[in-house]
Amino acid sequence: MIIPLLALTTGFLLLSNAGGHSGTTAGITVLPAQQTNASESPELLEARALSNSAVKLYTEGKFKEALEPAKRALKLREKILKADDKRVADAVGNLAVIYLALKKYQEAEAYYERVLAAEEKRSGAESLQVAKTLDVLAWLHYARGDVKQSTAEYKRVLSIKEKISGPQSGEVARTLFRLAEIYQTQGALEEAEPFYRRLIEFDDKVQLEADITVNDARQSFICLLGKMNKPDEADRVQYPVKTKLNPEIVSDAPEGIDFRGGVLNGRALRLAKPDYPDQARAAGVAGTVVVQVTINEQGKVERACAINGHPLLWLASERAAYASEFTSTKLSGKPVKVTGMINYNFVRH
Repeated sequence: MIIPLLALTTGFLLLSNAGGHSGTTAGITVLPAQQTNASESPELLEARALSNSAVKLYTEGKFKEALEPAKRALKLREKILKADDKRVADAVGNLAVIYLALKKYQEAEAYYERVLAAEEKRSGAESLQVAKTLDVLAWLHYARGDVKQSTAEYKRVLSIKEKISGPQSGEVARTLFRLAEIYQTQGALEEAEPFYRRLIEFDDKVQLEADITVNDARQSFICLLGKMNKPDEADRVQYPVKTKLNPEIVSDAPEGIDFRGGVLNGRALRLAKPDYPDQARAAGVAGTVVVQVTINEQGKVERACAINGHPLLWLASERAAYASEFTSTKLSGKPVKVTGMINYNFVRH
């Protein structure tokens, strides 16, 4: 499936900044009020109290209310402490996480850049904490449309994780997935291919994101191979042979899917309309695109792959499919996944 990265849960991203010498709560560093330092000035004690207040408000989901005390805590610490003092870095990290939760990506990016600089100085350019912070920055750059910067950062993350966690670690798999998906969503199929090839060597059950496993990535790769006109290879990926001695074909079709969906346009609660790509319009491209989709038990599209129509219209159609919503399908009274087709008609005016 092509996963729109903007839909990735910020919960993962918040947790990716957890760590440090103090305790953490959802990515915000908790500076326990009871562990005060007798040598701290009244202003630093006030900053500590403000920081704890910001953390408490954040953990209660009151992101907007947490912002002001977090700002004041940083201002007080910057006034008294050196720039490389860990208490300043903690306050910067808190603001980064709060701005991210508020979806103020430009502000979050600026603070995460400061977090990254502090981490590189503290633990070196290739530490796991640096990789975690880079993970967030890569996501932020993608969210803000800077794909080139995002991919460069994810490649750096991949290099660090391979050295620290090993090439077959789950952390490496997750970064391979993000790079593969970014390239495929941009239509850069040849660039996406090697990342998918590495990814499908992992166990199919390895979790990549919430509710997304390597098996789901395998389906994305199959879709990509189809677009690259490699049907024979797509079949081999779809139905791998276990061993030469046991040539049993293994179907990776998820359990509980009803394959009888057919054309699903009429069952949409909300059928998003695809944008007409400028390149396609300029080239005079029109016609119908057929998108094969898998819809989960809640009626959300979790997999979309254009299987017919002009290539210049594929990505727009897939994005529209992901933005659509359908009625839940029940089998014997139990909600199930369903596969089917969405047809999109592009008409030149």
